[in-house]
Formats: sequence, C-alpha cells, structure tokens
Amino acid sequence: MCSLKINNLSQIKYDKKVQQKNNQIAFRATEKPKELGQSMLENYLIFFKNQNVILDFVALHNMNLKNLRLINENVVSGATLERRSDLDLNKIKKIGIRKIIDLRSEATTAYAERCRNLGFYYYNSPFDDVCKLKSPKYFAREKNKPMKIKDNFIDELKRLFEIINSGDVYLGCEYGIDRTNMALVLNYLFNRGDSKLGNTNNPPLLLKWPGEKRKEVFNRNVKTAKKIYKALSESQKRALNLESTYEACLKDRIAKLFKHNNRTLVGRYF
Repeated sequence: MCSLKINNLSQIKYDKKVQQKNNQIAFRATEKPKELGQSMLENYLIFFKNQNVILDFVALHNMNLKNLRLINENVVSGATLERRSDLDLNKIKKIGIRKIIDLRSEATTAYAERCRNLGFYYYNSPFDDVCKLKSPKYFAREKNKPMKIKDNFIDELKRLFEIINSGDVYLGCEYGIDRTNMALVLNYLFNRGDSKLGNTNNPPLLLKWPGEKRKEVFNRNVKTAKKIYKALSESQKRALNLESTYEACLKDRIAKLFKHNNRTLVGRYF
C-alpha cells in the first residue's frame, strides 16, 4: 500500500474528521437531483461536460460510502466495500454498479467470492507497489541502469482500462485515496480507449489525507506516471495506443489535471 502518515491521528479521529468533511456536502436523503439547485453536488457534477450521469450518484452518496468520487458518467471510486453488508452491496448493484475493481493486495478470497455470488464482476489489481514503482512483477531494475517496464504491467493496464471503459464500475482501495489516486491518474493519462459514452477524458479529482496539501498529491502521482511513460518501450507504447507524438498530448492532460485539482471550486468544497 502507498502508505502515508496521517499526522499521528488515530483511526477514530481520522474517521471523525472525514465525517465532518462529508457533512459539508451532505444533503437530505429525500431530495432528488433536480431539487438540489445550486448545491455542492451540482457544483461537483458541473465539472463534467456531459452531465448525463448514468449512475444514481445521489443514491450512492446517501449510502455514506467513504471518499466517493464520480469519475465519469458511469464510473465511481471510493473506499473498499468489503465491510459493507450484503444488503448494501445489493443496493449498490440496483443503483447500477456491476463491476468492482479492488486495488488492494490485502483483498480476501472471501470478499471476492461474496461479490461474485451477489452478481458482481470482481477484479483484483493490486496497486501497492505500483505507487512506489517497486513491484518486481511489473518493473525490472538493475544497478546503474534505467528502470524497465515488464510486458505484464502493460497487460494489467490494458485490462484495467478495458473494465473502466465498459462502465458500471466501482473502483477503490482500502480508503479510496492513495492507490485509487494512482490508478485514476494512469487511467486519465494513458487510457486511449473509448468508454461506453466516449467520456474517459475527464481529469479526476485527487483526494488527500488530512494535513496533506493537494499539490503534494498531484506532484507525487504525476511524477510516478512520468517515470512509467519514460520507461515504456516503443512496442509497449503502441500496445497502449500511445502514438509517437503522444508526449504533447500527455503534457496537455497533465496541465488539465493540475488545473482541475486547483480550481477554487475544488479547494472550497472538497
């Protein structure tokens, strides 16, 4: 896991702080989207050029799912659903989620089986060491030589992008922050495939821990993504549909990601 110190806050204090933050954008469970007016939720949705959101994001939000984020019209991310009841998981499925991407290495077989038994497509893609570029499964390192990307990491990214592009996805890790941020950044920067609705290009909102600066989160994730891109071979770039001129597009997307995560609206409400 991409662990960060949480300023020595206990888990209880952290959960309380997160709850206080969530309360700032809370709304009554009985409200319908059209009745929200100029609420913070509407301001969140306005980030998307196409606001034809397929998933009932309001209903998901009202389930108090930790660190819930709307990624595009039919993809959301958040903390693991492992500790939610079967009743909650069935509600989530009824809302429109059909696939669960679990980014944890600590994911249990029991949880995977429970998801599948409830009718979800469950996919486990551990991102612990991807954040630090330390996975021997994905990265080859030799002393005094540049890092090399192994082809199985390209296969993993392609599968991840394929599932995200198909929609109806809940993606997350333990808290829906570190590993989820990394996966969302790689998806935004390197996913060239068309989504179900052709809208994979929205820059994601990166979440931070209490006491952490948003700029630090942006710099850390983009730095890792740049290292990955630099280490890609030409054949690996072609496998990801990254044309030879993609570097200019990459710079443009990074600029949009930075702008999106530093807008007044983001800093104010999230």
